[in-house]
Amino acid sequence: MGVRSRVAGALRVDGFRWILRNRTFQKMFSGRVITDFGDSLYYIGAMWLVWDLTQNPFYVGLAGALVNVSRLFTFLYGPLIDVIEVRKLLVSTQLINGLGMLIVPLAAGFDVLSVWLILLLIPILQLVNEIVYPAQDSVLPRIVEEEELPRANSLFSTTLGGVDAGANAIAGVLISVIGAVSLFLLNAGTFAIALLLFFTLTIPSRTNTDQGSGQSATEEKNTASRKKKIKQYGTDLREGISYIRGTVLLPMMAGLMISNIGIMAGTTIMPTFADSLSGPTAYGVLMGALGAGTLLGTAVSFLVEDYSLGTVATVGMMTAGVLWIGSIAAPGLGVTAALLFLSMVPVGIFEVLFVSTIQAGVEDALLGRVMSLLRTFSGGLLPVGSLLGGIGAAQIGVLPVMYTAGGSLVLLGLYFGLSSEIRSLPAVTNANQELFDSTAK
Repeated sequence: MGVRSRVAGALRVDGFRWILRNRTFQKMFSGRVITDFGDSLYYIGAMWLVWDLTQNPFYVGLAGALVNVSRLFTFLYGPLIDVIEVRKLLVSTQLINGLGMLIVPLAAGFDVLSVWLILLLIPILQLVNEIVYPAQDSVLPRIVEEEELPRANSLFSTTLGGVDAGANAIAGVLISVIGAVSLFLLNAGTFAIALLLFFTLTIPSRTNTDQGSGQSATEEKNTASRKKKIKQYGTDLREGISYIRGTVLLPMMAGLMISNIGIMAGTTIMPTFADSLSGPTAYGVLMGALGAGTLLGTAVSFLVEDYSLGTVATVGMMTAGVLWIGSIAAPGLGVTAALLFLSMVPVGIFEVLFVSTIQAGVEDALLGRVMSLLRTFSGGLLPVGSLLGGIGAAQIGVLPVMYTAGGSLVLLGLYFGLSSEIRSLPAVTNANQELFDSTAK
């Protein structure tokens, strides 16, 4: 089945009528939207507050690095999700985040607010809220029917992308109207609403044997199972790395990792760049434009699914880089935001087609570990990009760093085009499980 037919099938309006009958999913979905909205408000507010308190891009880069480092530890949540009731876990995360939001206005009220307090809060609150997503994913099969899972996941990913883009823009406007400190106070309310929604959830148990006298035996079985999984993890990891090393995925991943450093450097110091345009409103608009462009790209990716992935990757990344560079040179916030928005459309297209090609080309037994490795290695350098962006902006200025971010996309496109392996990758509609075997060295 092609990407077009999969997307069309997943997004049919009549395919979501089951939501009207599933109150548990409604509460879960609403809570996730609200907490994601609050998380986006918090991120924009925190990054702007760091810039406002210091007027030093180095600290902005450090804040971005702390956010991205925190996200690297989400793999530790698995055992926690297995042993703690998910409803309690979700409620606790919202309570901690809501209280964390109140620390900033309280500190400001007592005149003890400092950048070091913000830098301390950023990784803690980021770590806490990141648990919401894997926790909800783990119970989704228990609250929707098996045939409804693809649509439920599609609804989560599509809607939340729009929430991020909208929240970024709203946060910028709110900061300009009520200030960054007041935004934290307001944001505590969003986590309170999400807490109430999660508190009223009724999530079915995994099995009936989890209750009563069978609970102890089940826990022992789960403990033994986790130990076995830990031992197996090393073997699986080595097999995944060995597989990637023998295919075209390795040079693609190497290029993406290096490019991610440049892009993250540019997006992290966006508060500094935005302040030169028109302050916090510009920051929210620019971050919203980046998110909306990526979202549009994912939505229209089916339009180019019949083109070879190598062509899409080469042309798309070079186009994205040129548009990004143009946005930095353009006069005025409106043109800059429009060009940044357009620059992310080919990025969103490539992301969808790249993942779809991997899903079609990697055998099922290896797909999970290959996807995990790709996410881990591509995300592993994001903190480096954030930190380098802050250091670079502090030493040579914000504009050279922003131009470098766009240049990294152009170079990535050239790299893809010069690689015969990448250039020869077929369209996603022609991908099969012989694809990466044929590129093995």
